[in-house]
Amino acid sequence: MVSLAMTNKPMTLTALPATWFDGRSSRRHAVQLLVEAQTLVMQPLDSGMAVQHHALADLRLSEAWPDSAWPLDLPDGGRLWLDATTAAALAPKLPQRRAGLAQRLSASWAGAMACLVCLLALLVWFDRQGAGLAAEGLLGLMPRSVDHKVGELVEAKYGQFGFVASTLPMERQRRLRARFAEAAEQAAPGVAVKLDFLRESKKEAGFNAFALPHGGIVVFDGLAQSLSDDELMAVLGHELGHVVHRHGMQNVLRSFGLFSVAGVVLSDFSTVAATIAATLQGMRYGRDAEREADAYARRFIAQQSLPPQTLAAVWLKFKAEERRLGVSGIPDWLSTHPGTDERLATEQAGQR
Repeated sequence: MVSLAMTNKPMTLTALPATWFDGRSSRRHAVQLLVEAQTLVMQPLDSGMAVQHHALADLRLSEAWPDSAWPLDLPDGGRLWLDATTAAALAPKLPQRRAGLAQRLSASWAGAMACLVCLLALLVWFDRQGAGLAAEGLLGLMPRSVDHKVGELVEAKYGQFGFVASTLPMERQRRLRARFAEAAEQAAPGVAVKLDFLRESKKEAGFNAFALPHGGIVVFDGLAQSLSDDELMAVLGHELGHVVHRHGMQNVLRSFGLFSVAGVVLSDFSTVAATIAATLQGMRYGRDAEREADAYARRFIAQQSLPPQTLAAVWLKFKAEERRLGVSGIPDWLSTHPGTDERLATEQAGQR
C-alpha cells in the first residue's frame, strides 16, 4: 500500500484531472475537479454531460497499491480514479480516514511476515485436510448425473485421443463382459458399469486400463493380451473401486481447490510455484486413490473366489512391462500412482 502526505495548510485548488466511471457502464469519462467551499465539483469534458456536485463530507479516498491510481467512491455509485498529484491535492480537503488493517500490516515487516506464515499454514492445512474435506462435502451434494455427464463427454472424445477399435477376439470380449457384469452387480449393486476394449493407437496396443466417472471402463489390448482372464478380473475390480468411490470427481474437486488456494497464497510470489505446488499435491491424492482402489480390488478378488495371489501376479507383469519400456525408477512423488514395487510388496505381505 502507499500513503499520501497530509497537510493542514489552506489550499486553493485549480482544475484537477481525473477519470470517472458512472457505475452503470464500463465507459470512462475524463473530468476536471474543483473544490468550492465544502463541495467537490466534477465537470465532465464530454459535451452534453451535466456538472455534478458532491459534499466533501460524503467522500472517502480509498487505499491504493503502488504505481496505481487512487479510487474515490461517489455516493451515487460512481467512482473517480485520481493520479498521485490530484489525490495529494484533494486529500487535505476530505475527511481523514484511519488506515485499514491491510495497510497497517503491509507497512510493518512483522505484520507482513505474520500474514505470510498464516497463509502458508492455510495452504498446508488445506493440502493435508481441507481439500479432502471440501471434496467429500461437495461430492455428497453432487448428483451422480454430473458423473455421467463428465464420463459421456470424455467417452465422446475417444477418437480425438487416438483410441481405435480393439483387435481382441470377439468371443473373449463377450466372455469378459458377461463375467464382469455379473461380478460388478454382486460387488456393487446399482452401480452401472460398461466394459470397452480399445487399442491405444493403430501402432500401439497399450498396456493400461482406466475408469470414467459414469462407470465406463476401458481396457487396452496390450494389457488384455498379457493377462489371464482371472488377472484381468482383478484389474477390473480395481477400476470398479474407482467408480464406486467416485475418485474421478473427487480428483476434479480436489484439484480445483488446491489450485485455487495455492494461487491465492503463492500467486503474488510466483504463478509457476502455485501451479507446481498444486500439481504435486494432486499427484499425492492420486496415489492415495490408487491405494484405495487396490484395497477394493483385494475385497473383489476374495468375493469372486479368485486366487489370493492374483493381484500380485498382475503387478509382476506391470513390473516386467516397465523394464521393457525403460520407465522404472521414476520417484513415487512424481507419479499419480504408487510405485509398482510398493504395490507388489503390499500384496506379497498380505499373503504371508
